Amino acid sequence: MLSEEYLSSEWDWACFWRSIQAWLINLPSDSPRLEQEGTVYLKDLSPRLEGLLRLLTGEALCLIGVADEGGWCEPACFLPSQFSQGKTLLQNLQFYLYRILYLSVQRDLNLNWQVNGNFQVSTSRICARNFSSQVLAQIYLRFPGSELWIPQLLQTFRQRALFEHELAYLWGRWISPAKTKLSKTQSRREASMRFSPSELYHFRLKSAHEVHFFYTHYLN
Repeated sequence: MLSEEYLSSEWDWACFWRSIQAWLINLPSDSPRLEQEGTVYLKDLSPRLEGLLRLLTGEALCLIGVADEGGWCEPACFLPSQFSQGKTLLQNLQFYLYRILYLSVQRDLNLNWQVNGNFQVSTSRICARNFSSQVLAQIYLRFPGSELWIPQLLQTFRQRALFEHELAYLWGRWISPAKTKLSKTQSRREASMRFSPSELYHFRLKSAHEVHFFYTHYLN
């Protein structure tokens, strides 16, 4: 693990996280477009988001777009297929990065239904919400600098959400461990990933310092 002094100031961390967020959509971090309104589509971010998810978990997980808040069920993580609740394009990109960090921690803590069952969606959302503070605390602990942008993102979404159930987008819902079958299209997309599963198993990024090192040396 890199030393805590690798990025020494809030400004360093703010620049780092903004660079990651811009990288997701292949824009320079100082692009004026980031401060404009704009819907973000998961399909446009999937290759890089999926690669980051695999690096954070050390597993060959795939991302699948859904029409609701999503969640996690091996071997897939489900995220909204699009997001536009942020004030700017940057905030909408932050949402997807936040959910990737959230899912990686949630999975590490094994916070999900442990048995198969037809659980009510409302109950699954409540369970996810009840443990969201625990997950957030771990995100801030493991990924320094995330506390500089995640609280503002969450506040913006809470202000803009029209219905109570929309708040579940902030933490997803619990999903029972039924086997998830991937379609041929998803399998082909996995094969075209920049990193193969065998390569990814040699890495597991456990902190923001390690993410920064990998980003600056291999992805940028």
